[in-house]
Amino acid sequence: LGRDGLGIIAVRGVEGLAEAREALLPLADTLADLPKQQLGDLEDEASSYSIGWSHGKETLEGGVPDTFKGSFYANPIHDAHEVTEEELEKYPSYTRPNVWPHDSIPELKPALMNMGALIVKHGKLLATACDELTRKELGLAKDADLGLSSIEGAIGDSFACKARLLHYFPPSEVKTETSDEKMGDWCGWHLDHGSLTGLTS
Repeated sequence: LGRDGLGIIAVRGVEGLAEAREALLPLADTLADLPKQQLGDLEDEASSYSIGWSHGKETLEGGVPDTFKGSFYANPIHDAHEVTEEELEKYPSYTRPNVWPHDSIPELKPALMNMGALIVKHGKLLATACDELTRKELGLAKDADLGLSSIEGAIGDSFACKARLLHYFPPSEVKTETSDEKMGDWCGWHLDHGSLTGLTS
């Protein structure tokens, strides 16, 4: 932590996390095993595959399509937004409604929304602590308004939280050009969607 730190904080003792984890994470494998046609129905090209199912749409180092993992994206706070057509067209990755496999995996929606809400709730607590540290480092009063620099404010005002359920395919199922090809440690350089990223595994 600090100016030279990695910016990683481990949070323990989160009430309800174990149950939420048990309910959600196994569904990643169930989802990835759906027939291709059903997975295709869960894709949302208009959002640049930032809603619903995404596999092979992102790239690794060197622009190689990422087939190592499949992702399922959803907004864990707002299932659908009340937005204008202009906002929908301008910000499709954040304003398009969630898509769900209601018929094949009906338990996915409540499990993901529950886990997402839990992470956002504790992310807000962490954001509050970050703002307190910022005020201290800047020599500001404890109640000083940080304006747009407030992480707590950014999370609290945002309607664009993004949840991502990941499934890593077994190496034997992943097709590569050569076994020696470098794949960027399974993840290319990228920007996360927000001010804080909460992870569970």
